[in-house]
Amino acid sequence: VTTQLQREHEYPVRPALTVRTPTLAFLTAAVGGEQGMRIAIGVLIAAVMVAGLWRLERLAANRWEFWSAVLLLAAGAGHVLKGELVVLHEAWAGLLIVLSLLVWRSDRFGPAVALGALAVLVREFALAYLLVMFTMALIGRARKEAWAWGTAVLACVAVLAGHVVAVAHYTGAGDPESPGWWTTGGWAFAMRTVYNTTLITPYEATAVLIPFALLGWLSMRDPIGLRVAGFSAGFLLAFTVLGRPENYYWGYVYSTPLLIGLAYAPAALIALAKRLSTSNAQVI
Repeated sequence: VTTQLQREHEYPVRPALTVRTPTLAFLTAAVGGEQGMRIAIGVLIAAVMVAGLWRLERLAANRWEFWSAVLLLAAGAGHVLKGELVVLHEAWAGLLIVLSLLVWRSDRFGPAVALGALAVLVREFALAYLLVMFTMALIGRARKEAWAWGTAVLACVAVLAGHVVAVAHYTGAGDPESPGWWTTGGWAFAMRTVYNTTLITPYEATAVLIPFALLGWLSMRDPIGLRVAGFSAGFLLAFTVLGRPENYYWGYVYSTPLLIGLAYAPAALIALAKRLSTSNAQVI
């Protein structure tokens, strides 16, 4: 059904991953269509906000940081409620990744792994999130956690391989093919994946806010900071060479967790300025 619909709307069905995994289609059918999906994604957003209130309070150094982070989370998560975004694969994958990050703990990582794997089954390039978490666990010598993330990676790759084989049964050499995603959009396109999937305005502000958000996460002592920064920076770098102009919506996968880092950026900038002034004084 999916391949036939994509042909009818002149949308490519090759390579196989232009045909999405059926996870979201099954959910849409189960809840009764777009209106049911609006309710379903509302429930997911509510879960994200509850987890955010719990986790962000523990990350914040003061009430200003806490409420700033909560507002940034609410703005990013609530942004997907408008229009047809409630059935967008990237929107669902992004929310699942946010929830995974919020519930992640070094001593209790099972729910985070499961949510991350589910995000991959919705949109395959969310696999990058699993790989970042796996790498960070390896670097931290957390063997059990690395094993869990690694197992999730292998399981998702196996499922995606099965999906590719299944799609091959319904497509042929004469079917429309994607023109490819290897482009030269550069930093401008990477910025647009954030600008078009958040409430940031004007577009030029994105050039400043993205580095500040990364700085905010990198300044944190909690290990989640390095994970969010690594995951977000990886996508930003990838999108400098991948993605056509119309693919800006890919940003929904990572833009919300990235911009929460803005809540921690002011403290990071103050600390950095103090350190630089101290270093200059010592040199003089």
